[in-house]
Amino acid sequence: MKANQIVIDEWVKEYNKIRPHEALEMKTPSEVYCKSNIKYNELSSDYEYPFGFQKRKVAKNGTLKIKSIEYYISQALGGLYIALEEKSNHEYLVWLHNYPIGILDSQLGCLKVESEVE
Repeated sequence: MKANQIVIDEWVKEYNKIRPHEALEMKTPSEVYCKSNIKYNELSSDYEYPFGFQKRKVAKNGTLKIKSIEYYISQALGGLYIALEEKSNHEYLVWLHNYPIGILDSQLGCLKVESEVE
């Protein structure tokens, strides 16, 4: 693994600092990179969801439990708190703060995202 890491580190150095890129007008990424002035604000876990929403923490593997059954939501949400808004006896609208993520169908065992919902 150590030998692999050495090769990868050399490739990253060449890609970012030596090899020019046509899309960057033959400059290297390190020549055009500039740090953003926008500060990243991590989503707060103490967000207050409306009354009746079920607040749940998504596991690191992207799952959560409803009535002892585990459902995969998204590994990208691992560690974050989401809320479930019950729409029917087997459908829940999944919220991340004030953003609707999709509908969790407990009968199908999957999350339907917005494009699938319409």
